[in-house]
Amino acid sequence: MLKEVRGLRSILSVFLVGAALSGCAVQGKAVEAHFWDPCSELPAAALTAAGANPEKKNDDVQFPDWRMCSWPTVFANYWLIVASAEDPIAALESNPKYADFREVDINGRRGKTYVFAGEEREGCTVGFDTSYGSIHIEMTSEAGDDACKRATDASRKLLPSLPI
Repeated sequence: MLKEVRGLRSILSVFLVGAALSGCAVQGKAVEAHFWDPCSELPAAALTAAGANPEKKNDDVQFPDWRMCSWPTVFANYWLIVASAEDPIAALESNPKYADFREVDINGRRGKTYVFAGEEREGCTVGFDTSYGSIHIEMTSEAGDDACKRATDASRKLLPSLPI
């Protein structure tokens, strides 16, 4: 039995080392192969530049195949939400929960803005495909009057810290 456990540990170790070494690039940094975690990977300076308060991070809400965090912002009633998903943006386009997809170019990187369909809260998300799935930058507010402009502005500030 002990021999089997050691063998399993060896196989698991090889798998974990392989997974750690097969990452994608974030400005020269290695990132986990299947998930980039915005909760731990976004620098405080980038969050502050985007208008968020990095010290008030909320990572209580998580979904399978997604990693996400939210921060209150300096903009009245707005929250910044940054999420990482295994699926590309195209997978969301066929989901009736999302609507109003529009092409956007932010600092030379192609993405799409979209909104949640039928949601009471107002907001807008900018999504970018990555080598492992996608990144989503959302600004939400009860007013929501300029949520897409705020999401686009936040994306511009966060883009240098996002994986490709």
